[in-house]
Amino acid sequence: MIKKQYTVSGMTCSACSSRVERTAKKTDGVTSCSVNLISGIMKVEMERDVSQELMQAIKEQGYGIKEGVERKKVSAREQNLKKRLLISIPLVILLMYIAMGSMVGLPIPQFLVKPFPFALSQAIIALLVVAVNFSYYTVGFKNLIKLKPNMDSLVALGSSVSFLYGVFAVVMIAVGKDVHIYAHNLYFEGAAMIVSLITLGKFLEEKSKNKTMSAVEKLIGLTPETAVVERDGKEQEIAINELIEGDIFILKDGFSIPADGEIIEGEGWADESVITGESVPVYKEKGSKAICGTSFSGGFAKAVAKSVGEDTTVYKIVKLVEDANSTKVPIAGVADKVAGIFVPTVIAISLIVLAVWLIITNDFAYSFNFAVSVLVVSCPCALGLATPAALMAGTGKAAENGILIKSGEALQKSASVDTVVLDKTGTVTFGKPQIESVNNIGIERAEFLKICATLEDKSSHILGKPVVELANDEKVGRYEIQEFETLRGKGVSGLINGEKYFLGNLSLIKENTEKEVFYEAKTQVENQTSKTLLILATKTKTYGYISINDQIKPSSVTAIDLLKKMKIKTVMLTGDNDSSAKAVAEKLQIDYKAEVLPEDKHREIERFNAEGKKTMMVGDGVNDAPALTSANVGVAIGAGTDIAIESADVVLIKNELTDAVNCIKIGKKVMKNIKENLFWAFFYNILLIPIASGVLSGVGILLNPMIASAAMSLSSLFVVGNALRLRFIKFNEKGEEQMFFKKKEGKTAVIEGMMCQHCQKRVEGVFEKLGIKVEINLKKKTATFPVTDVTDEQIKSAIEAEGYTVVSIE
Repeated sequence: MIKKQYTVSGMTCSACSSRVERTAKKTDGVTSCSVNLISGIMKVEMERDVSQELMQAIKEQGYGIKEGVERKKVSAREQNLKKRLLISIPLVILLMYIAMGSMVGLPIPQFLVKPFPFALSQAIIALLVVAVNFSYYTVGFKNLIKLKPNMDSLVALGSSVSFLYGVFAVVMIAVGKDVHIYAHNLYFEGAAMIVSLITLGKFLEEKSKNKTMSAVEKLIGLTPETAVVERDGKEQEIAINELIEGDIFILKDGFSIPADGEIIEGEGWADESVITGESVPVYKEKGSKAICGTSFSGGFAKAVAKSVGEDTTVYKIVKLVEDANSTKVPIAGVADKVAGIFVPTVIAISLIVLAVWLIITNDFAYSFNFAVSVLVVSCPCALGLATPAALMAGTGKAAENGILIKSGEALQKSASVDTVVLDKTGTVTFGKPQIESVNNIGIERAEFLKICATLEDKSSHILGKPVVELANDEKVGRYEIQEFETLRGKGVSGLINGEKYFLGNLSLIKENTEKEVFYEAKTQVENQTSKTLLILATKTKTYGYISINDQIKPSSVTAIDLLKKMKIKTVMLTGDNDSSAKAVAEKLQIDYKAEVLPEDKHREIERFNAEGKKTMMVGDGVNDAPALTSANVGVAIGAGTDIAIESADVVLIKNELTDAVNCIKIGKKVMKNIKENLFWAFFYNILLIPIASGVLSGVGILLNPMIASAAMSLSSLFVVGNALRLRFIKFNEKGEEQMFFKKKEGKTAVIEGMMCQHCQKRVEGVFEKLGIKVEINLKKKTATFPVTDVTDEQIKSAIEAEGYTVVSIE
């Protein structure tokens, strides 16, 4: 299956996007298609490459199309509309002054008092307004001729019919027929006012739509235009598109990092808040990762470029957001179906209204007023904008908070989640296991570690890293290994010096050793509750075990408390031993299942789904991939494996479980916003089209074309404005929703003795060991941190142990 994206230009309303989508789906070879009205991005899946046929079919419908995503300045169309508006408004004011000034007692020049100059001057001014906004007519009538009308067709019909009727009236005045009757029924002000108000509405709508895209624009703008590199031993400044993988780039105070890379020399601090949402600058030294688009300060460093251009983190985030916005939420299906037939239906209603009122009143001018009002009051734009405006604002806000949602469907499903399933290591815990003890039995410690490290050297599992690091620290060598095998969810095995060794959990030992060996191993570790154990054995003998512990993240405690308040069931599934899993589950007061293999996790998710549960699976490892795929919403912790991230619907950059909760909250907010928008779009049209038709004229409620066009513009603005409210969502350290202006909750410690960036790093290290996030202000000598289970006295003692004085904690 081939997936491609295209940029479509010329779409002005939901009828346009629906037509483009239908045309694409009719192209032979295309299996699916979705179009985003706001961004103009069309996402297509095809059995074979039919790009040429597809693009030709779209062009024949009167739209421009280019392959790929064209990231142009969002203000281009906004500026064009602004220019048209600045010309149109003074002309309309002048036209209204001539047409209606005498009615409100304003002085009118004498030469305009006579009927013919009075009518001709209005015709000329109206013609200028029409000329400035002529795009409505070219696009509208072109689509009307093809019997595929859109919103521009409604505007063009309503205003041009008004204008032509006015021209007819001018001719009648010129020949002296019913002069006074025609002089008071010119409709030029209606024709000019319709297109001007529509342009005003479009301008405000475009301005608002651009704000919904601000998150993507902000990300794109992070990458610097130039980079300072070291080539042939000399520093030189080059254009960013000349930077290639392997280049050594220079980082100085105030520089924006031009590529993803690794620090190879020097040190400093990087503000990664724009990518991760983390407000505290991150210390960088040799071996640290450098992220494109983040700001470097407080030092000097050199880094080697690992990923450049569109392979960098920032562009991958942009692509994920764009992909999400080019998909559709299932709830939008009804609106899409209505939008496809909306404009032809409105035109038909307008003709029926004209005919009915002519029969009733035999007054063409009176009947004509109702018909034009119907054309210009109907608003297909509100239907078309209801979903994409909210979706773009919501996914953009999620991205700003380090939550990357891959599709609209994932966002909708997040809103209905009632069961969250969690992996343990790296998700609930820090994922940085530390060795608590090495228990070798009948073998020297060095020999024991040498065998264990030989086995774990070839493993990518997170539990293997501390074993390898300990062996390296103790300068333990390695054996040659053969027949190495990773037994997912259990451990590893390999042939060393002709002997088959197994290193892993009790399940691995039970399946691969003699009964006596298994029972011996079980006896040795039965008192090691709440620990993760790696047992080393051959088929006939146990050689000991390594006890590993992994701390629970404070954010996991917060997240699970929030899920409980939201009445969402939380379950932990882990491949770890039962005693270790039980200790974590009891502390968090959640259900759990231990010693679960990857296929078992998948089956558990399937069981929940079969029971009618709406599941969200959160994990970070290769063994989580099957479960992530089978869950209604799969969420990958950002520091997890590529396979987990690829399998997931949502990626959390910050590795904080509270962001999974925030994803659910944003999903609920967006879905509520979409429902509000769709209700308004349908309610508006259902209410105002009958009023514009004159059904309430008997009780004196009428809509003339000018008021109708203003109402139509306001309808679109209401939808986009409602979606913009999503931009003000913010979450504090506790995962609680707050507005931007709400005071940050937490405590502040005043610390004497902090003088430099190194002091800052040491104090941050203290808080990190305590499992607390902290924000240091060197100038004020303060450390701000959220309220946790750690007491003030513990924090004070830990800081003062590093040689600093804690003045106060408030």
